[in-house]
Amino acid sequence: MPGPEIGGMLDEALHCCQSGDLGRAEQIYRKILALDAGTADAWNMLAVAQLLNGRFDEAWECSLQATRLRPQLPPYWLIRGNIALARHQYAEAQTALSRAVELEPSFAEAHYRLALVYHRQHRIADAVAAYRAALRFAPDVAEIHFKLAEALLQNDRWDEALRAFEAAFARDPD
Repeated sequence: MPGPEIGGMLDEALHCCQSGDLGRAEQIYRKILALDAGTADAWNMLAVAQLLNGRFDEAWECSLQATRLRPQLPPYWLIRGNIALARHQYAEAQTALSRAVELEPSFAEAHYRLALVYHRQHRIADAVAAYRAALRFAPDVAEIHFKLAEALLQNDRWDEALRAFEAAFARDPD
């Protein structure tokens, strides 16, 4: 548990991230790490800020450090998987996202991102299964229904694809 000074700095940096001031957030996370290089939350959120700024290699290094420090946290593995996906390192993304799902089987976002990895690799049956797993835990997310429909179309499963498209549009007509 971080001390009160670091805790306050983490809160401030998170607020900066949420308001879109990634530069300021990054400065704060670096300051935190200068005070305590073992602050896993700072490593993880610095990875997020760098990912959002398109600095994938730096984000990757920060994410590795976060998962080394706290390997039991599924969200850290999700970030690591997202960075690997952005770097087109599908095997690494699959490993990280599978770890997130293993640690938290109901983690819909991890199932969804894993489905995207499979989809990009043209592993359609695996993608369909992962999209469906995501939908078990997030049935109202239109984007997941839509991506499932696309995968089903690629597998010539027209009726199922139509139902998935209908589900997507029922949740988000735009």
